[in-house]
Amino acid sequence: MMRGTTRGTAVWLAIIAVVATGTSLLVGWKMRGDAGHLRALLSAEIDRGSLVGLGRAQAIGRRVVLADPGDAEAAALLAYADALLATEFGQGTLLEAESAASRADEAGAAKAPSAAAVAGAARALVAL
Repeated sequence: MMRGTTRGTAVWLAIIAVVATGTSLLVGWKMRGDAGHLRALLSAEIDRGSLVGLGRAQAIGRRVVLADPGDAEAAALLAYADALLATEFGQGTLLEAESAASRADEAGAAKAPSAAAVAGAARALVAL
């Protein structure tokens, strides 16, 4: 009697593990697919340059960087949005701008010249 209960439990645990793995892979795939779209939204909000637009850019940038920590371009854009918020609107985002610029460098901004340029611009604004 004990053997049947153990086998049943093992089967249910295996089913749960397969479903959990499948769900994790699906969510990861979906988030990577949205990264390009979110990066375009991030750039558009920075281009607007308003307080509301930069706030949206900051939120989008945080989401993209959390989803893919190795995305140097998104980290550099987040640093730039934070630096603009600090210099243009007096928001307290200087430390976050420096952190995001460092994250862009760690993620490989040297391989992406545009990311290195944006991170450099963010550092210049922070230096102001």
